[in-house]
Amino acid sequence: MNPIEYEVGSGNVFADIGVDDPTDACAKAELTKKITAMIERRRVTDSAAAALLGIDRGEISRLLSGHFDAFSVATLTGFARKLEQSAETRISERQRGRVPRVAV
Repeated sequence: MNPIEYEVGSGNVFADIGVDDPTDACAKAELTKKITAMIERRRVTDSAAAALLGIDRGEISRLLSGHFDAFSVATLTGFARKLEQSAETRISERQRGRVPRVAV
């Protein structure tokens, strides 16, 4: 039986696939995931969610579909606050050979 070849990831998929700013992309992804969960828990329509966040329906649709590249970390943090959640971003120390880990 031939051994399966694999590569150990860095802990940040965005770094592993060569995204320009992987730490920022990871933070945006985590924030988007949490914002989506908050909106789903409220059981509101896309229109109502857009109104809560002060954006249009097209933007909320893109956000809820995981297309967060048009939003800054600050904007996404503001969305979390508008949904009555506190939000903070922590970036841990870089381990040798790895990109920083982001927790939101």
